[in-house]
Amino acid sequence: MTPTDIRALNDHLSCYRCRIEAGERIAIIAHGRAAAELIRLVTTSRVGRRRRFEECVAAGVPRSLVEICDPLKAWPNIQLAPGPLRN
Repeated sequence: MTPTDIRALNDHLSCYRCRIEAGERIAIIAHGRAAAELIRLVTTSRVGRRRRFEECVAAGVPRSLVEICDPLKAWPNIQLAPGPLRN
């Protein structure tokens, strides 16, 4: 298992993705301790991958970013006055 900090993972995500797909296990280190482990999903078909994803969703593992924090929530509701737009 290869330890890496979250910043290195973020900076080189595609490289780590390839390493994980090749079978390497990556431990994510946050504040000096292991916070998570990334491993390759072992599936044989698209149907198997879809089922595994659905199992993860049912278990509450992946969540939508909007569920965590809606980035548009603080934006004002802007409405244009009726009529043609001018420069």
